[in-house]
Amino acid sequence: MKKWKVFAGCLVIFMSGILAGAVVGGIFMKHKMEAVFHEGPPAFKRLILSKVSGELSLTGEQLREIEPIVEKAHIELKELRLRHQPEAETIIEAAISEMKKKLTEGQSKKLDLFYEAIKKRWHSR
Repeated sequence: MKKWKVFAGCLVIFMSGILAGAVVGGIFMKHKMEAVFHEGPPAFKRLILSKVSGELSLTGEQLREIEPIVEKAHIELKELRLRHQPEAETIIEAAISEMKKKLTEGQSKKLDLFYEAIKKRWHSR
């Protein structure tokens, strides 16, 4: 009987550790993604530089040399996004129109507010 209690106690502690790790990891990832989403391109650029630097073990000099390359790509991607944004908005607005057919009036208004907030972020970058 005592061995069973020890085993059960160890199992509970082990499972608690797994659960705690999953919760903390989830919160951390959510925070990182929200930062990228809310801060936009500058946060994304920092994330890319950090990931590349860590994965490739870049020296300080290499990081300084690579940063302008990432910055240039960021600018080119922004220009591409701006050129194609009207097309993207047309597609999104058509999808929203279709979604509204499936929503209640209250949900439809919330969707409008949500989309307007996103458009403001897009146009402010």
